[in-house]
Amino acid sequence: MPPTTPIYIPVTRDATPYPGETFIILHKPTNRVITLLEAGWVLLGDRHAFSSDQKTLNTAPNFLSMSRCQWLCVERDGWLGFRAPTGDYMGHSLLKKFVKEEERHVVAADTMHHGEWQYCCVRRHPRGGYILMMRGNNTKLLKVEIGTRSGTLNNLVLREDGGALWEFVKVDGICG
Repeated sequence: MPPTTPIYIPVTRDATPYPGETFIILHKPTNRVITLLEAGWVLLGDRHAFSSDQKTLNTAPNFLSMSRCQWLCVERDGWLGFRAPTGDYMGHSLLKKFVKEEERHVVAADTMHHGEWQYCCVRRHPRGGYILMMRGNNTKLLKVEIGTRSGTLNNLVLREDGGALWEFVKVDGICG
């Protein structure tokens, strides 16, 4: 049962992703959070936007949904991966039906395995934050970018060019 009184968990802003640690991944320009929804969809939503100076996480109001914003960083064969509390790994998914060719390669969390399509790496950006990349159809790395907006949500897509800036917020306690 979710807590009814506030539980404040300290967070570390602008952390470096490292295996064994849990992170909330923010879109740096907007402070919007990468969130796992039902059926494995990984989206960028408005619901859990962070303030730019926030140093704690209040879990009480959104206990269950906040847990869907936390990603455990893992490592396999030198590659990073991000696992949701459900056990599903964030990774590359290929849509058979799509609206735009450039949005055919999307980010989803629909497998319990940390395989090649869930291999990630991050690159520090000179302006701050990180570029998050995932392995594509072959050995090529594709950059995670923001796709089409639907209501208050955006899907996340993989592209060769561009790449959104992400901030990794280390959660110093698990709330889900």
